[in-house]
Amino acid sequence: MNTSTTKYRLPLNNNQTQVLELLYKFRFGSSDIIARYFGKPSGAFVFKRMKILEEQGYIAKRYEGNYRIQGKPAAFYLLPVGARKIQEDKRVEESTTRVKAIYKDKSVSEQFIQECMDIFSIYIAMRSHNSGLKFFTKADLSHDDYDYFPQPLPDAYMRLTNGQQYFMQMHQPHQPFFVVSRTIMRYASYFENGEWDDTGTDFPVLLFIVDSSSVQKRIHRLIRKQAGEVRIYTALKDDVLNSADGRIWHGIDELDDVYTLEQLQSSEAA
Repeated sequence: MNTSTTKYRLPLNNNQTQVLELLYKFRFGSSDIIARYFGKPSGAFVFKRMKILEEQGYIAKRYEGNYRIQGKPAAFYLLPVGARKIQEDKRVEESTTRVKAIYKDKSVSEQFIQECMDIFSIYIAMRSHNSGLKFFTKADLSHDDYDYFPQPLPDAYMRLTNGQQYFMQMHQPHQPFFVVSRTIMRYASYFENGEWDDTGTDFPVLLFIVDSSSVQKRIHRLIRKQAGEVRIYTALKDDVLNSADGRIWHGIDELDDVYTLEQLQSSEAA
């Protein structure tokens, strides 16, 4: 990059600052995903915006030589200058853990990038069916204020306007299935230890998003054996991304019934 282009940085407008906030929150995003966030039909809407942010040193992109052949989009991520900008403007809370992670983003795996973009897309889809949805990613929760959350952190924590809360976990195709078993047992132990009780709220519902119905059925069998009092629902990723009405969540004993997020209840409120 020509260093002369970064000596003076033009003031950012609100939309450009929002892009920085989104990359701070989700770590990676494509032009198409960001365009969907803004309710636009294609990435052409944000292309100029991303180019300006890149030229001024606020963001960078991963675009390997084989991306075009594979039909993969460029993956944009935040640079330290961009993080400092939105922290100075008080647009996000300062987090040493989050800033340290930013320095690693240029070298993380392709799988990790895809997982981040999947979570970004899932948020956009779920927001369309749940007005006022609050959605916290691992980046949001990597702060001392959230030290009571289960460790490792969930892939996302969600809260509806009526106060209902959810932990979200994604099971990726490349992950061995024993990861699911360990995750369920970890949440059951966390529930039994009563660490969430200090919040004064019901224990969140645990949501699993998976890629295939065969994995979904296996998870349901595990839930019956290991979940204890934690209430768990599952959904297929394709259903989450493409549902017209948000009725996508399956309970372990109601495989033919599907529910919206608002229809799910915690184990304590059920």
